Amino acid sequence: MIYVIIVLSVILLIVLIAFSLKVESGQEQIKTLSEENKKLIADNAGLQCEQLKFQLQPHTLNNILANLKVMAGNLNSGMENLSEMLDYILYSGKNNLVCVEDEVDFIKQYIELNDLFLTEIDSIKID
Repeated sequence: MIYVIIVLSVILLIVLIAFSLKVESGQEQIKTLSEENKKLIADNAGLQCEQLKFQLQPHTLNNILANLKVMAGNLNSGMENLSEMLDYILYSGKNNLVCVEDEVDFIKQYIELNDLFLTEIDSIKID
């Protein structure tokens, strides 16, 4: 009878050890799966962010291109006005008497040149 108790105790001990190993193995699997799940969630968030970048980037680049075109037009206009103003100052300004129309044109060009930098003024009317 003692042998039966010893054998049953050994079997019970083996079963308990196997069960504890299985539980530890399950906990390790749960921990590993949890870490993999967190990594997948982070990767998914990164991919969603990249997708948004590709969705917004062409629209943003198109807006920048449109603004650059406007700036280039303003720059071209401003350089032309400035060139004409310098010509007027250097060559026509040496004369003591100038035509009133030339003076008005000079003032208009000066205002147009300043309009590139002063956007707060809605309009200037010359009578």
